[in-house]
Amino acid sequence: LLQKRLRHFCRRNTSDYFIHKDLRGFLTRELEFYIKDQVIHLMDLKGDLDAKRRVVRTFRKLAEKLIDFLAIIENAQKTLFEKKKFVLETDYLIPIRHVPREFWREILDNQVQLAEWRQWLAIEPQNDLFNQEGTFNEAFLEAHPTLPLHTKHFDRDFVRRLLEALPFDDLDEATDGLLVHGENYQALQLLLERYRQQVKCIYIDPPYNTGSDEFIYKDRYQHSSWLAMMEERLRVAKDWMQEDGVIFVSIDDGEQARLYQLMENMFGIENFVNNIIWQKKYTRANDARWFSDNHDFVLVFAKNKHVFSPVLLPRTKEQEKAYSNPDNDSRGPWKATPLHAKSGSVHSFTYTFANGVVWSPPPGTYPRYSVDTLKKLESENRIWFGPDGKGVPVRKTFLSETREGVVPVTIWPYNEVGHNHEAINELKALFPENLYPTPKPTRLIARVSYISGEGILLDFFAGSGTTGHAVINLNREDGGRRKFILVEMGEYFDTVLLPRIAKVMYTPEWQDGKPKRVPTPEEAERTPRLVKILRLESYEDALHNLAAPSTLEYVAKHEEAYKALAGEEAYHLRYWIELPLNVAETCLRTLDLAHPFDYKLEILSDEGPVHKPVDMLETFNYLYGLRVKHYETWCNPDDGNREYRVVKATDRDGKRRILILWRDMADYDPETERTFLAAKIAEMQATGDVWD
Repeated sequence: LLQKRLRHFCRRNTSDYFIHKDLRGFLTRELEFYIKDQVIHLMDLKGDLDAKRRVVRTFRKLAEKLIDFLAIIENAQKTLFEKKKFVLETDYLIPIRHVPREFWREILDNQVQLAEWRQWLAIEPQNDLFNQEGTFNEAFLEAHPTLPLHTKHFDRDFVRRLLEALPFDDLDEATDGLLVHGENYQALQLLLERYRQQVKCIYIDPPYNTGSDEFIYKDRYQHSSWLAMMEERLRVAKDWMQEDGVIFVSIDDGEQARLYQLMENMFGIENFVNNIIWQKKYTRANDARWFSDNHDFVLVFAKNKHVFSPVLLPRTKEQEKAYSNPDNDSRGPWKATPLHAKSGSVHSFTYTFANGVVWSPPPGTYPRYSVDTLKKLESENRIWFGPDGKGVPVRKTFLSETREGVVPVTIWPYNEVGHNHEAINELKALFPENLYPTPKPTRLIARVSYISGEGILLDFFAGSGTTGHAVINLNREDGGRRKFILVEMGEYFDTVLLPRIAKVMYTPEWQDGKPKRVPTPEEAERTPRLVKILRLESYEDALHNLAAPSTLEYVAKHEEAYKALAGEEAYHLRYWIELPLNVAETCLRTLDLAHPFDYKLEILSDEGPVHKPVDMLETFNYLYGLRVKHYETWCNPDDGNREYRVVKATDRDGKRRILILWRDMADYDPETERTFLAAKIAEMQATGDVWD
C-alpha cells in the first residue's frame, strides 16, 4: 500500500499526458527565434562581425546536438506510446445456456469458478430457491441459463475447445459486449482497424479536471494537459464513428466551454447538435457558498449532422393523456390543436363554418390555415366545436396520425433519467460496500443509447461499467441487439466493472448484493451471448521492456560494435536509445514469430516484473481489423501432429473471406506442410467452404 501511494504521488507530480509529436521541429524553430531575438540582438553589431558569427555558429552547433539528443528520447517515447499494443489475455463471459453440455462436467469440477459464482453472484446452492439438490450440479446449471462462465479460470486448451464448439456461426456477430482493460488511447489505437466507421454512438464521462478526480496532471499545465489528453483520444474515436454516428460527452461547468471549443474544432460547428442540461440532483445544497450546483452538461456532436437522426422517445403516460376521444371518432384518440398561430402575414381573417360558427383569430394572432385548408378539414370531420357544437373551433390531431414518439428535449430532469443518488443506490444494490464513488445512473445512459439507435455503443472512460449495464437493461426491455465496448484502465475494472457486467448478465434485479430473482425466459433470450475481455500491454510495460534482461543482454552484446561503427559520440547521442528500442520484445521481433504461441513480454505487476504470454492471434486479428467467424484446430499426423490454429474471418466490411493459419515452425518441413494443407483446402472447397 505504501509503495502504491508513493507511486501515485510521484506520478501526480511528474506525469503529464503530453508527448510531443515533433519535438525536433519545435525546438529548431525556437532555436532560430532565440538566435535572432536574443543572441544577435544582445551583440554590438558595430564590433567584430566575424567573431560574432563564430559565436552564433558554435552556439547553433551545440544547440543542434542537444536538440538531436532530446528529440531522440522524445521520439523513442512517441514510438512506444503510438505503437499498437499487444493483447496479453483474452477471456469471455459466456451464459451457461450457450455452453455445450459436454463441457459442464469440467465446469462443475472447477472450484475457482464455483467460488467466483459464490462471491460475485451470491449463489449458494443449498439456499437457492430454484435448486433443491443443495449442490452445484447439471440440474442447477440448467435452472440458471444466464449463469456466466468466466474462461479466465480454465486452462487455454479448455478455452480453445470451447470457442470451437460454441453454437454460433459467427463469433464476432455473437459478441455483444467487449471489455478492454488498458489505457484508453492504446485501446482505441489497437482496435481502430476493426471498428473504423462501425460505431453508432459514443458516450464518455471523462474526469472533470476538478483537482479531486483521478486525472493526473502537472498543476501549472492543468487545462492544457486535460485538453491534450481529450484531443488525442477524441481524434481517434471520431474515426470509429459511422457517418450517422453521434457522440455524447458528460462534463461540468469547469471545462464545458473549453471542451465545446475543442469538439467544435474537431467535428465542425455545423455538426454541433445540442448542449443537454442534466439535472443530476433532486435537492438543493443550502450550504453551497454561491449557488447549489444541481446540473451537469452533456455535449452532443454528430459525425455528420445531415445524416444523423435521433430516435423519437416513447410517449409517457402523461403525454398520452393529452389525447382523448369525446366524440367517439372511429379514427381513435385525438388532441385539440388551435386554429391560430403566433406569427403570420394575414392581418384580417374571418371564416364561417357550415354549422354557422364564425371564427377569427384572437387579437394579436394569425390564422394557422388557409380558407381552402379549413374547408378540407371541415369536410373530413377534423374540426371540433365542443360538446354543444357551438364552442371555439379547434383541429382534431389524431394520435394514430402523429409520429411514433416525441422529439427529445435539451433539459433532462432527474425524474426521467435518474440522478446521482439513484446511481449510487443502483451500485449499492450490486455492491453493498459501494466500491465506486461517482457512478452515473443507468437511465441516463439508456436514454443516450435509445435515441442514438441500434448499433455499437463505445465508452472509453468506462469507470464502473454503467454503460454496459444500461445497454443490457435496454435490450432486455425492448428486444434490441445493441452492443457495447467498454475501456477502463483503473483498478475498478476487476473490482467493479467486470463483476458488475457478470451480475447484470445473470439477472436484472439485485438488492444488498444478492439476486432478487431468476430472469424470465425472454430476459434470458435477450442476455448478451458473449462478452469478450481483453487485457492489453500498457505504455509502462513497453517502457519497462526496454530494460528487460533479454533486451539488455542483446544491447551489451552489440554495444561495442555500434560504437566502433558510428563513433562514441554518435552512439551516446542516438544509438544508446534506438538500439534497445529496435530489439525489445515489445516492438515484435520478427524472428520470434517462428514460435507464435511462446511469445512473451516482461511486464510489471504488483508482485514485480513477470513474463506473460502474448495472445498473438487476437493481437493480429485487431491489427488487421478482422471479424472472426470461427476458430478451428487442425493436426497434421504426418508431421508429428503439428497443430494449426485456424482463424476463419472476414475483413471489417464483411466483403472478403479470409483464412489465417498459425503454427509453430520448430523442425518445419515445407513439403510435408504443403501436402497437408493442399488436401485440407481441397476438402474445404469441395463443400463450398472457400476462403482467400
